[in-house]
Amino acid sequence: MAKLFGCEVSNGSHYKVYLFGFKLNILKPSIRNMSIDYSLYKNAADIPPADGMLREIQLAELSLLKIFDCFCRQKNLTYWLDFGTLLGAVRHKGFIPWDDDLDIGMPREDYEKMICEIEKDCRLYCEFEFNGRNKCCAKVKHILSNNIFIDVFPYDFYNKATDEQEKKKLHKKITWIINRLKYTPFSIKNPSRLRRKLTKITNEEILQNKPKTGDTIFWGIDFPHERWKNRVYDTEKILPVKRIQFEDAEFPCPANPDFVLWNIYGAYMEIPKNTYPKHSYIPEIDADKHRRIKELIKAGEKCAE
Repeated sequence: MAKLFGCEVSNGSHYKVYLFGFKLNILKPSIRNMSIDYSLYKNAADIPPADGMLREIQLAELSLLKIFDCFCRQKNLTYWLDFGTLLGAVRHKGFIPWDDDLDIGMPREDYEKMICEIEKDCRLYCEFEFNGRNKCCAKVKHILSNNIFIDVFPYDFYNKATDEQEKKKLHKKITWIINRLKYTPFSIKNPSRLRRKLTKITNEEILQNKPKTGDTIFWGIDFPHERWKNRVYDTEKILPVKRIQFEDAEFPCPANPDFVLWNIYGAYMEIPKNTYPKHSYIPEIDADKHRRIKELIKAGEKCAE
């Protein structure tokens, strides 16, 4: 009944209001007031970085990324900057000035290994953002601050090379599976069980239990991202990864970041209208959370040394 009528409050930027089963996202007034008009800038790269608390959050996230990068190099894990983080690296050489989170992608094998190995780490840990139906993605956090995190999105390899028509067909199939799961009446409360279910569906319905190849890669069904037009790439667009500047360091990025960003955002160098933090909990930060953010920033600096 709560999904028919009700209001859901989260640490994000919107209130989620449900009317007759339809979800409406209403921007919180406190977040709307943080929006800045960047229309006077002709070149997105000229926009100055964030300041104040948002900048401190970004620096804490940068520290977490540096610690995670060290962890991945020690464990021989492949990952790359993705979505808004990749866009920030290309367009701003760092965070998008109004962004407040980190996104990375990982091949499925490395993703699963990361989840296992991170349990042995005394600093990092994983939580899962899941809805019990079609979403179950890892969030990497640090023990110093559970409000700072990295969203990790798994990618799967297909069982053959694909042409453009096959990619479109596979994309439609994956979208249909995600939508079918979205409206299932049964919710799984345990993220481990949901992960096993999504793995089984991927193997049986998408891969058809055929051996994987390294030619085609697609977004895992466990991060639904419904509005995108193409979930399927030639693997050479992603791998092997290369390095890109992000703030004061370099991190892995897709082999062809321009292709990836055009696929996700279209004309990604243009300045968007909605320039406010999309996930921010800034209005809820108290003195203790602020102290932890500063401690995490220092921890990242030590890791960089």
